[in-house]
Amino acid sequence: TGEPEEFVPADREHGFESSDLNDQWRFTLRDSQTNYWTIGTAAGATSGSNALYITSDGYNYGYDNYSNSEAWAYLPVRLAANDMISFSWKGQGEGSYDYLQVYLFPKEAAMQGGVSRDDAIALTSPLSGQSEWQTYTAYPSVEGDYYLCFIWQNDGSVGEQACAIDNLSIEQVATTTISPLTYLLNNDNTATVMSCDKSYE
Repeated sequence: TGEPEEFVPADREHGFESSDLNDQWRFTLRDSQTNYWTIGTAAGATSGSNALYITSDGYNYGYDNYSNSEAWAYLPVRLAANDMISFSWKGQGEGSYDYLQVYLFPKEAAMQGGVSRDDAIALTSPLSGQSEWQTYTAYPSVEGDYYLCFIWQNDGSVGEQACAIDNLSIEQVATTTISPLTYLLNNDNTATVMSCDKSYE
């Protein structure tokens, strides 16, 4: 369960190679289910050796596609309005039945698999159909304290490769502020720009 009075933002770079950083992640399921998130080497990685991935036995990369599941992996984050969130992902899944979706939940949310997502901000549509690493980038344009949550869900029928995550990064992007123009109106009804100050944040 989210406890806002103890909310401590986690680090903003996660390659899943550091045990201290890996300890910042929290995991939950909808009821007691077979498929869940873990951190290890079985899924491969885009750099280093570890990734966050779905398993059904605690080690192997894969899922029991005949066991209906909803698994959450989430991280407390403090966002600025110009933050960019990017991560690498892969997962074949099964179309709109077995897939990954990423959300921002308010820090007051009860973080438990199966609860309502009505107050959450969806950063992605359902992601599936990719057996090789892809890069996804989101610009949420919100600020404050949130839980960044990766949700894997699958129905209880067929399906292929499970989901894996690597190289999560949260960073500020430059914004440009352009000051109002100062100009001189000429006799021939044209205008000459006298100043145009531009600053970067």
